[in-house]
Amino acid sequence: MQYTATGEDSRHFEITNEQGEVTGRLEYDAFLPSKAQITIGDKVVYDLVPGNFMNAEIDITMNGMPFAEIKPDFNGGLDLVFNNGRSFYFTRQGLGTGNYVITDEDQQEVASMQSEFSWRTMSFDHTIYVPANGLDGDINAILPYLLVYCAKNMRMRR
Repeated sequence: MQYTATGEDSRHFEITNEQGEVTGRLEYDAFLPSKAQITIGDKVVYDLVPGNFMNAEIDITMNGMPFAEIKPDFNGGLDLVFNNGRSFYFTRQGLGTGNYVITDEDQQEVASMQSEFSWRTMSFDHTIYVPANGLDGDINAILPYLLVYCAKNMRMRR
């Protein structure tokens, strides 16, 4: 499935599917850019909150319950570890590009994203691809949002 994430001032992103329907929003806290909230549909809310003093690790809750963690690694990527035991790896594809990918434990691509800066909105717009991958429905639902969040997180760490 293909999604589009359209940014408004780099703090608010609206995600739409191939049919142009809004699937949800990713909104960053104005004062703490590593803190964000993902709302999918009307009822599923994910909170992304720094899990330690250095804001390096991010805890993700789904409707108040622990769901996953994002942890930086020494190669410049991010480990996405879900409470169901699945883990994935987020990284940039190529040096200096706006292309990002999430792979599983077997280095198989489960989602990818191309980013482009929009001078009109002064924010990044993203084209996201999530192919059929056999993953859990909750994980598949959050992947487009995690791609956008992790890309911004990676840009802030540089």
